[in-house]
Amino acid sequence: GNIPLDLFAQGLDYGIYCHLFKRHIRDNWFKDCADPAKNKVTIYYVGEEFHPALVGRGKEKGIISLIRKNEFFNIVFVKICVDKKKRRITGKSEVIFDTRKQCK
Repeated sequence: GNIPLDLFAQGLDYGIYCHLFKRHIRDNWFKDCADPAKNKVTIYYVGEEFHPALVGRGKEKGIISLIRKNEFFNIVFVKICVDKKKRRITGKSEVIFDTRKQCK
């Protein structure tokens, strides 16, 4: 459904946690992976709608206009369509914001 502001904040909180503890996470759950310190965590927000304060509305800019390249993690917003009766994603997903593209 909708990606509200509090879910965005919760995702950032988890992203910070993963960044701070990625060596611990690797050592306990992903021992066969390469050194996690070399890799950024990517936070995906997947939903049908995003709160206007996040993506903007009309000529108003949202929070994502202030997000720039950072050394800790990437942020990706993916918009989907859901068939509520069949309870499944329909059509193609659309990436509407991706900090990985800002890093290039």
